[in-house]
Amino acid sequence: MKNKIYLGVALLALALVSARMDRLVLEKATDMEAGKFQSAMISSSGKILSGKPVEEFKIEEDGIWSMLETKTDQALFGTGNKARLYQFANGKLEKIFEDAESGRFAIPVIAQSGSGEIYFSVIPKAVVYKLEGRDAKKLAEPGVNYLWTLVPLANKSILAGGGPKATIFLIKPDGSLTKLLEPKAEMVVEIIDAGDGEFFAGTARPAMLLSFKLDGSYRVLASFQQEELRAIRKLKDKSLLIALNQGAPPQMPMMEQEMPPQGMGGGEMQEGGNPEEEMPQQMMQIQPRVSGRSVIYRFYQNRGMKQILSLKQATILSLFGDEQNGFFVGTDDQGKVYQVFPALDEVRLSYKLEPAKITSFAGTKSALHFIGTSHPSALFKILDKSVSATYESKVMDAQFTSIWGRIEWRGKGKVKFATRSGNTSTPDDSWSQWEPVEGPDLKIKSPSAKFIQVKAEWQSQDDIELSRLEISFRNFNQAHYLSDLKVDVPANPGDRRVQQMSDEEAGPPPQRPTASVLKQCSISWRLENPDKDELLMELYYQMDGDTLWTKIAGADQVKGNRYQWDATGLADGWYRVKLSASDKPSNTEDEAFQAELISNLFLIDTTKPDLTFTISGNGVITGEAKDATSDISKIEYAVDDEDFAPALSLDSVLDQKIEKFELKLKKLSREMHRITIRVCDQANNCALKSQEFSVK
Repeated sequence: MKNKIYLGVALLALALVSARMDRLVLEKATDMEAGKFQSAMISSSGKILSGKPVEEFKIEEDGIWSMLETKTDQALFGTGNKARLYQFANGKLEKIFEDAESGRFAIPVIAQSGSGEIYFSVIPKAVVYKLEGRDAKKLAEPGVNYLWTLVPLANKSILAGGGPKATIFLIKPDGSLTKLLEPKAEMVVEIIDAGDGEFFAGTARPAMLLSFKLDGSYRVLASFQQEELRAIRKLKDKSLLIALNQGAPPQMPMMEQEMPPQGMGGGEMQEGGNPEEEMPQQMMQIQPRVSGRSVIYRFYQNRGMKQILSLKQATILSLFGDEQNGFFVGTDDQGKVYQVFPALDEVRLSYKLEPAKITSFAGTKSALHFIGTSHPSALFKILDKSVSATYESKVMDAQFTSIWGRIEWRGKGKVKFATRSGNTSTPDDSWSQWEPVEGPDLKIKSPSAKFIQVKAEWQSQDDIELSRLEISFRNFNQAHYLSDLKVDVPANPGDRRVQQMSDEEAGPPPQRPTASVLKQCSISWRLENPDKDELLMELYYQMDGDTLWTKIAGADQVKGNRYQWDATGLADGWYRVKLSASDKPSNTEDEAFQAELISNLFLIDTTKPDLTFTISGNGVITGEAKDATSDISKIEYAVDDEDFAPALSLDSVLDQKIEKFELKLKKLSREMHRITIRVCDQANNCALKSQEFSVK
């Protein structure tokens, strides 16, 4: 959807590789975002746009936790994990405050009233200071560990929110305190003035959206399953932009609850009404918070919510801006700053100041002028001048070593391109240098390789738009491989002796498969075709001892890795099968590969052996088994109703087409007997004969 950027790296579309040119395509926002850029932006619709450059000022602190622009090119910022207040003016930094009490480690919020008064809080054991010139004077100590949000009012009072045990205070100009409300949460992390005497607040553990008034009355507008409602902004149509961190999607809507004022008659009070259930006095985790799922919604009080931005691997740490110029969203994910335009349903990735965490912003109502980071700590000043803007794509994989064609792009403006190529997935010294791509055809000069990158360059103040980038290429042809060529001939069950049964028990004798059935062969093979070329495959057979091959099936019949072969017309004998495969349909004659594979010998034999034998008067049987095609593999005999027993040839080894045998039957009674002899060849074609005899 155009109003969302989903984080991650998408696969580039690759057509089947062939002799024709194929293309690597950069078009989706996820494709574009995987690259590197300076003084540029990437929209949720996948467009690369001009952005504003930044100038970096290193800060010898762990992080910038809060910022406030006081004048043009001047800002105050509070740090952690040492509670210090700095002033930035004309490119220089000056420390103007440091909390002397041991254990206080950060300044999480700086706020300015409409008349210019500046306030900030120090945590833990929260203290609120008022800055007068260059002197910080202690104004109030609310008696909580953390104060995350300050809202100066027109009457010079201040609303302050914190915890643990979520509390909203009203701090008067003389420093006296009133507890306005204690919602059932661990922390109050955000308060905004909605006008007309109404205020909105966001809490943590659980995340709730509250509406309240200065008399202490409040409503819970929504409760969420995320842990924290980090930021709130009111839009022109009275809907709210809300940022939530961690946990599962919100449970909405929750029935609004009308809460009575806390205190007698709605007047001032020194201690507000206690909630029915006390919250555990746990320490708030130090900002930036633990990474997790984060979302920004547009919240309509009368019709639910609309998701604007979803971040699967990031936490939202800061929010700044307005509806007209976009809201800047700071995250802990590789220094990414998103710009949200609710009215346009558009999100832009405006900065990528990796590897920092974006903890604070400062500027005016119409423009962002400063970005503060932590780990590493730095102050970035937004510059209003034209510099060289660049976009460097991620490494693109053509799958195999390739010849590069040209660049095609869609958009507007004057953009210069360059490419480099290599055979490692990460650019190193083995890669080629950046080569300009010039001329009307934008022909790529980089050497043949498996990987390629493209770089675009333009002036940051130019109105450019790059919405699609294509690189044409042609793979070097890859050889294909054949293996495991097998021919499966149907097994012959052989003849089975029918036991003597009564007429009632006897059924029809089992049918022996016909020769045609025994010659229905299945041919199979394995094929590796790494570049997915179209292949022309053919099958042939050859009788053992012959020189020439005879075609079984042509390319129009041989597909995949199996073929059913009717070998009915073949005489009994030993055969081989050959498979040939060529990728000529996909390549020029000079580049095409040919592969062949010949199977092992296999036997086609559907004829029974010949069996003859004689019986002497003393019960000695002599005989001969003979087969025209394959060796005799089995000689068996049975006397009367006994089971078959194996017999040996005269040389004790069954390994010839003609085998003689002799059976000496012992301990037979002097009466009539029946001898049954069965001989089989290698194809399990069996001959069976019976004869009656008597022993003298």
